[in-house]
Amino acid sequence: MRTGSVLRHMSAAWAIPLAVLCWSASAAAQTEEPGILMHVPPPRLTTGDDDYPITARFQGKWTGTALELCLRPAGASQYSVTPFLADDGNGLIAHISPSLVSPPGIEYYIRSVEADGTGRIRFAGPEAPHFLAVDPSRSLLYREARKARHGNRPTEFMASFQRFDLGETRQLPEQTLEKTELGLLQDSYNQLEVGVRYAFLQSAIYHISFGYGMLGGVLGTQSPDMAAYEAPNASKLVLEEGRPIRPGLYYGFGTAYWEIFDVVGLEAKVTMGASYRGFEAGGGALARLGTLRGTNFAVGFEGVTHVGYRFTTEFQWSTLPHFRMSLKNEVTTYPFGEETAVIPSYNISLLLDFLEINGTLGYGVRKGYEHGGFCGGGGLTLRL
Repeated sequence: MRTGSVLRHMSAAWAIPLAVLCWSASAAAQTEEPGILMHVPPPRLTTGDDDYPITARFQGKWTGTALELCLRPAGASQYSVTPFLADDGNGLIAHISPSLVSPPGIEYYIRSVEADGTGRIRFAGPEAPHFLAVDPSRSLLYREARKARHGNRPTEFMASFQRFDLGETRQLPEQTLEKTELGLLQDSYNQLEVGVRYAFLQSAIYHISFGYGMLGGVLGTQSPDMAAYEAPNASKLVLEEGRPIRPGLYYGFGTAYWEIFDVVGLEAKVTMGASYRGFEAGGGALARLGTLRGTNFAVGFEGVTHVGYRFTTEFQWSTLPHFRMSLKNEVTTYPFGEETAVIPSYNISLLLDFLEINGTLGYGVRKGYEHGGFCGGGGLTLRL
């Protein structure tokens, strides 16, 4: 037999075992190949208070040591890293902090740390991340609208002054003192308030405010003749140089306001102060239908012991740029718990970037009086 023929027979004899060996080696290599990451991105996210889950799963065997979610707000330069952990369904899950989720969206990619310590990009990549759109929640939309109405200035410093003239009444015999022989008595008093308000702009607490005020004929508790007030049959009108002096109140107050989706607002108020009688306490509540700085209707009530009560209704609207107006009606026994007075008024505010200028003009009359008088005032609000 020739040498060439022998070699051809030997090659044929080894061909089949070599093919089987190569197929086995290839199958073994495929079995040992790292698993394939299976990941389906969520369609979009919505801002909220809960963590957002991102899920993944390996198909096949994976022997790596870590799987990481690298994400950033859209347009940011740096990625933050969140590890994937095993979930109850034999998959992997990573939770995105709500602080990182904001419109218009987030960008992310997924990488793994293999058994030999090398890194491997598994989904998207740092230079071409996957964009995941983020929709603002309903509460966030309301908050952004509120911020715009406040000019992104949540802190306000307020000061206001009002003068109330409620007309004149005939002087009764028991109201006559030695210093005067007037036949008419004028009913008037003043109110001054200063305060600060901070707007959280949340539905839970929209804003809180604290302040200080003075109320009375001489902006406080001064009484020219305390004995006259304490006498059993003494008049509530004490005359000094021909005019009655209304003893009033020094007081501090605090309020908290809740607004539910710009539809309903509720406010609670606490008042503590001092009059010539001593410590005085009071409070009040207000309900509003509509937006705080837009069109709304409000009903409120407040009262202070020995000073009286105040019941108000107000319709407010804003149709002209930089102006807000309202019609208000007040029924009150201030400042000394006397007969009821009615004070309708028109109010207007000029709204500038950081400043609000308020003005009010009305006409008031107390029950049983000959006629009424004009009431008015103004105020400033500085927004920071």
